[in-house]
Amino acid sequence: ACARGAQWSRALVLLGEMGGSSQGQRALPAPDAVSYAATVDALARASRWEKSLSLLQEAADKKLGPSAAALGAASGALERAGQWRRVLPLLAWARSQRLKLSAAVLNAAMGALGGGGQWELVLQL
Repeated sequence: ACARGAQWSRALVLLGEMGGSSQGQRALPAPDAVSYAATVDALARASRWEKSLSLLQEAADKKLGPSAAALGAASGALERAGQWRRVLPLLAWARSQRLKLSAAVLNAAMGALGGGGQWELVLQL
């Protein structure tokens, strides 16, 4: 819901509050792969690609992903931001995490590389 409502900052706050207990309030569940993917998606839609990439790493460090959906969202954010130089390292990192690269992820990567005039690299995917 935060992603569709362009409330990326609220998504980050919620992720940070998950797993903790607030005095007088019911504790939120611990974050999981879905909550990380949703937050990455909200950030990606808001063109906050740098933070979305750091959350991918955080999810991996906590053994909570990243999911294919989160990877796709981050790839799409890189494409929209024209950050083609970051696409290949992201794909290499995803492969090192033993993630399957979906058609959506590869399509976003091709779009980012193509948008940067890097057609030779597109052909190498």
